[in-house]
Amino acid sequence: QIFFYGKDFNKFKNYAKSFVEKEILTVPAKKIYPDPATEGKVFFTNYDMVQTEMSKVGKGNNVDIKNFGKINVFNEYFGRGLSSIVFQEIRESKSLAYSAYVSYAANGELNKPDYVTTYIGTQANKLPQAVNAMDELMANLPQIPAQFDNAKYSALKQIASARINRTNIFFNQLNLKKLGVDYDLRKDIYAEIGKLTLADLTNFYNTEVKPLKYNTAIIGKKENLDMDSINKMGTFQEVSLEEIFGY
Repeated sequence: QIFFYGKDFNKFKNYAKSFVEKEILTVPAKKIYPDPATEGKVFFTNYDMVQTEMSKVGKGNNVDIKNFGKINVFNEYFGRGLSSIVFQEIRESKSLAYSAYVSYAANGELNKPDYVTTYIGTQANKLPQAVNAMDELMANLPQIPAQFDNAKYSALKQIASARINRTNIFFNQLNLKKLGVDYDLRKDIYAEIGKLTLADLTNFYNTEVKPLKYNTAIIGKKENLDMDSINKMGTFQEVSLEEIFGY
């Protein structure tokens, strides 16, 4: 594809003709790679490091553009940023981690699943407590109306101040096309956020996040970790650096 940004399209079109060749090869059919289910597996890698890092990944339902507003507010309210509930509770209030977040990532293509990721970076001896704190927060969406209102305001402000211009216009259009959308989707997202209630967000959480099963990845120095508690997190498998990197 050739993108044009400027005033005289016809002049550019005539100029570009000499660079455009006729198709002589047949493009093969797109190969579909299935997204494997996340089923409660725990992958551990022994690595000589001061911190321990843990990430959980849960495969969600297929992307739905009607949820984009709720996803924006959920990430602001609960999972991402310095003012999110997860960061404030696990790092600021309980001092159980250097960093912690929960992120809901909507897929950029129709008929493909969303993913929820949780992350904790902490000291090895604090990992069990940090995991318990995260599990408690994830059990039910906390109800803090004032913080919810702030999250809505922040999400709306980000949309209102964002600008899509120059070459970004083309790439934004291509991304929307993958979602089956032929207009500026931000208009719908802004309207959805404006009327969103904490009850709506809680219902979204209970249907799209809470039921998910997660695979867990942990990296850290084995001798400093409580391996018994790690084994209890799910179906345990130790993975070597050679298996990960291939050398």
